Amino acid sequence: MNTWRWETADAYLKQVHPIELAPKNAVRAARHWTGLKRMLEFCRAVNGLETAYHELKRIASVAAQPPTKPYTENQFREVWSEAGQIVKHGEYVLAFCKPLAETKGGQEFIEDKDVFEHLPRYQKQSWGSAKGRTTDLLRATEALIQDIHEFWGTDASFLNCVPDLPDDLKADFIAARDVMSLGFTEAGLIYAGRGLEGVVRRIASDHNLFPGKAIERARFAEILTALEGKRFSTSRRLVIDEQTKHRLHLSRAMRNHSAHPDSQRETEGFREEAILMARKANELWKKCSGPGIKIV
Repeated sequence: MNTWRWETADAYLKQVHPIELAPKNAVRAARHWTGLKRMLEFCRAVNGLETAYHELKRIASVAAQPPTKPYTENQFREVWSEAGQIVKHGEYVLAFCKPLAETKGGQEFIEDKDVFEHLPRYQKQSWGSAKGRTTDLLRATEALIQDIHEFWGTDASFLNCVPDLPDDLKADFIAARDVMSLGFTEAGLIYAGRGLEGVVRRIASDHNLFPGKAIERARFAEILTALEGKRFSTSRRLVIDEQTKHRLHLSRAMRNHSAHPDSQRETEGFREEAILMARKANELWKKCSGPGIKIV
């Protein structure tokens, strides 16, 4: 069972109390998406939330003085629009990642987001209470955004599997760590597989397996075929052993699966496979990148 999803759309409705029902429908739809699809939609919602937050903060700052008077008509129109965007995207963020609704920032956002519905009433009051309530919404949104960023990077231990990779080859494993921190283990496995393939491609380039041909133009199947029979010059061991070959084929199979999702596919073991891919990538890099290493 994926604990990052809501058990039912009604559970989401009961805890988050969305102002509009579209996020509830998104909860239901997301149960049939691949990990990559869920990650993409989640990132879109986070990006929309942050954009609206910064825009409302800018508008509110310009309109803050004097604090005891209501917004002008034009100012309120802008505030009302961006506040609505904050609520919409925030509710989608919580729809795609249940644990965020249980953080302190998530709970503050849930409690204060109804400010949006009452802003027109506050605007009619002559002592500028709409400005104060806008500040409350901004504060709650900032708390949610902070928890999103903290939640995103909670699984730093995964990167301990690739301590020897150069930074550019670590990029896919960092992405795998990030998406698995949000529960998207299938997407994490796909990123880890791509990271392993990246290491293999770099090894082929460093050892000049395709003289006169840019390695970027070689299909990965060609690279794997070229490496399968290669051995280390000293130990005579195969560069690509059966375990590595298995994980590279799994990487390709997972990528094909993401293009043809099966809602019944089990997600158990995805994280463990991603860890094994990361360790294999680090091990392979250490064996092939040292000074004087030759493969024949």
